[in-house]
Amino acid sequence: AKQGAGLMLVFFIGTVAGRAAAIPAIKFISAQVIIFISIVIQIIAAIMFQFSTTSDVIIWVGALLAAVGMSAVTGCTFSWTGQKLDVNGHVGTALVLGPNVGFVLAPVLLGILFTAYGMKSWMFVLIISVVFEFIFYISMVTYAWQKKLGIPKLTVETDKLNKLNSL
Repeated sequence: AKQGAGLMLVFFIGTVAGRAAAIPAIKFISAQVIIFISIVIQIIAAIMFQFSTTSDVIIWVGALLAAVGMSAVTGCTFSWTGQKLDVNGHVGTALVLGPNVGFVLAPVLLGILFTAYGMKSWMFVLIISVVFEFIFYISMVTYAWQKKLGIPKLTVETDKLNKLNSL
């Protein structure tokens, strides 16, 4: 339990450092590029975890890298979304609710995993996180690309919805 607490401390220190570095970086690098770099850093951390059986130091360094990689994603996603998309109630809710649910649940879930399976369970959490972030990143880029090219959205007109609802 003590190692898990220490690992989470290292993770949150890395998170603060990554967010602090992202603030001036966004003036020179686009949010989309920072998100991509963050995903690459997390992939490097996940690869490091594959070799964590040889040394516990690799777990600590991997956790720090994972934190730095994850730290800028939420803020840069807000920035990128504000620049590229029309933010409505649904998009705004998803942008605010998603990360906050993760921030609340992640420490609890990681604590349970650390207790049950040890610190090396971090690797599986990171891999799942990277996969979801990559899917989300590709979805964002595809949506912005479609919007830029003027490809129409697949939507149902309001009057058709009203007719369906009245049945």
